[in-house]
Amino acid sequence: MAIDPAMRTAMLGTFADLLAGARAQGLQGPDIDEMAAALAAMDALAVQLSDVGQFSATLASDGYYTRFTDAYTRAMLATAGGMGSATGTPAAIPPDRELLAKALAAYEMSLDQLRGVPDSADAAAAVTRIVEIGRSGVSYPAFLQQVEEESLGEALSGSVAPRRDQLVADRDLLASLVDPARQAQAEATIAAYDALAAHTGHVDPFAFELQRFEIAWRHAPAIALRDAIVARLPRMIDLVLDWLDAHTSWAARDDRFQGASDAQTRENIERARECNPGFYEVRRAQLAAFGGPALWWHRPELAEERAGRRISWTDARLALAIEAVPYCTPETPEPPADLVARAEAFGPNSF
Repeated sequence: MAIDPAMRTAMLGTFADLLAGARAQGLQGPDIDEMAAALAAMDALAVQLSDVGQFSATLASDGYYTRFTDAYTRAMLATAGGMGSATGTPAAIPPDRELLAKALAAYEMSLDQLRGVPDSADAAAAVTRIVEIGRSGVSYPAFLQQVEEESLGEALSGSVAPRRDQLVADRDLLASLVDPARQAQAEATIAAYDALAAHTGHVDPFAFELQRFEIAWRHAPAIALRDAIVARLPRMIDLVLDWLDAHTSWAARDDRFQGASDAQTRENIERARECNPGFYEVRRAQLAAFGGPALWWHRPELAEERAGRRISWTDARLALAIEAVPYCTPETPEPPADLVARAEAFGPNSF
């Protein structure tokens, strides 16, 4: 029996979003392939297991998370100009002793946080033992293994509230990614954290987790709606531009239409010319059914996705697509000549 699909989506959705975002930016290479392979392995594990607790523990302890995040970090460093997969040289990962030092610093801060928290003796003892292991001279992998073998992570589950600066960092990351629905959830989480701290003088982990669960439930519809809209926007743009570009003289030289033979290439071009208007109309109607009647190029989600650099088409190409929309209908046999001429100017394989 597999993990419940809703729980599976909740636990792996962030990784799927990161992979989709990287691909939407046009990123390719070994690191993106590694992210996809890691996500596929996590999906396969979700099919094998039925207990959510065991699934979560296995993801954390068997390196699934690390495998994905290390590849994601290298890919992001490459896009920022670092030595990543874009150059064929892996980005530098901090040495074990640095990772161990950072982990111990975090646990020591958690130990300071636990002081003065009622009924925290067991959690404090677990953190103290973790720090002792880390200070004993073991390597970082041995440290992780011993913590796992002694089940110290389980002893800490739900016992330590996150630090406020981590919540703020999470919020700021969402702001930089231009994801206002999740940013609103993060803002509400910080507000709940501050309210608990102001009321009791400390943040009770159990009370905070209850608040965070309620906040996630309250914001889930807005996040789901935004995700549904942004998932459909790129395809609608693609359908219009593919239809328009299929009428250019260079269509047969464009990768979007090229097939294994000249005959297949012509078939691909004819399919885009004849079928894309119908496909577009169906998708437009579907988007309006759950997202409202606003035209897709007037939606705030499009502006947000462009600001987050998740739309691969340039502004000029996007503007051309918007102008072509009124003609991309099943009743229109050909686009206007002036629009085709403007598409001609871009040439094949251009964004």
